[in-house]
Amino acid sequence: MVIPEDFSSYGITYIENETIELNGLRIFGSPLTPTFGNWSWNKSREKLERIWRKIIEEDTDIVITHGPGKGVLDLSLDRAGRLEYCGDKALLNRIKEVNPKLHLFGHIHNYRDIINAGTRTLPDGDTIYSNGSMMADGMFGIKTSNGNIFELL
Repeated sequence: MVIPEDFSSYGITYIENETIELNGLRIFGSPLTPTFGNWSWNKSREKLERIWRKIIEEDTDIVITHGPGKGVLDLSLDRAGRLEYCGDKALLNRIKEVNPKLHLFGHIHNYRDIINAGTRTLPDGDTIYSNGSMMADGMFGIKTSNGNIFELL
């Protein structure tokens, strides 16, 4: 169990399925991601859709989630070795509705010649999507990208 007070003594603000205001920015954060294997912070896609509704449309500047929306820097192999876009469709839909400045996530790493790390935008919005993962599958412990840095003015 995560105890936010454990973080605050180190100057860290822990956000779990809620919005906070920090330095004039409204930030929603969630550690949840769709169920895949037996990992922590997994929820069924149906339950996640209710969580994503907590992202407030007005004035949300940044959304931070563990994983991506479906089709955005999320190409990977399924358990049978087939390519799939494994992000969350309900999350992508909510991000498009809210249209924050940034959607920051990781979870889906690079794999061989599939590059998920980096940023992109979609033609139907202004949000910058950022996959900050820094490792490649099968190469944990070896940094394969440098993450992403943003300056919001």
